[in-house]
Amino acid sequence: MNRFLVRLLIPLFSLLGLLTARAASPAPATELASVLTDAAAALAADDFAAYQKIEPQLRTAIDALIASDATAKAALKQSGAELLPGRKDIDAAREDFAVASTAAVDFLRTTGVDAQLKLRTFQCPMAPVVGKGRWFQRAAGTKNPFFGSSMPRCGSELGAAKKAAALPAGHPAIDHLTPDEIARFLAKPKQADACCGS
Repeated sequence: MNRFLVRLLIPLFSLLGLLTARAASPAPATELASVLTDAAAALAADDFAAYQKIEPQLRTAIDALIASDATAKAALKQSGAELLPGRKDIDAAREDFAVASTAAVDFLRTTGVDAQLKLRTFQCPMAPVVGKGRWFQRAAGTKNPFFGSSMPRCGSELGAAKKAAALPAGHPAIDHLTPDEIARFLAKPKQADACCGS
C-alpha cells in the first residue's frame, strides 16, 4: 500500500512543482512590462528626471527576466546595463530606450503579459536606431517616447481595430442594399454595373 501511495504522490508532487514554477515565472515579465510602460510615459512627457529614476528599475527588471528565462536572454541579447548605460541627455537615452523597448516589447508580447496587464502596443515607423520602434502604453492615443513633444503622435497602435468611416448624413445603411439600389442612390447605374460585374 505504501508503494502505491509513493508511486501516486511522486508524479503528483512533480506536477505541482511544475505548476508552481510556471506560475512564478511570469513575475519578471510582468515587472519588466510595468516598468517599461512607466519609462515610456516619462520619455513621452519629456520628463528626463522621472526617466532617470525609472531607468535603474528597468535595468534590474531586464536582468531579472534574462536570469529567469533563456528565451528572453536570446531575445534581448544584452544585459540591462548594456542596453541602458545611463545617458546624461534625453536624446541619447531615447536612442537606448528605442533599442531596449523594441526588443523587450517583441519578447513580452509572446508571453501574453501585455494582454494580462491590459497594455497597448504602439509602433513608430521612424524610431531612432531601430527604425520601427515599439513601446507599451496604458492609455489610448499615441504618446511617442522616442520623440516626446517634438512628435508626440508619430506612430500607431498595433492590433487596434480600424474604425469604419461614417456614412454621410441621410445616407441609408448599405449592408442590405442590392447593387441596383446603391446605383439608384448614387444615380450612376453604369458604374455600379461595371464594378459589380453585371
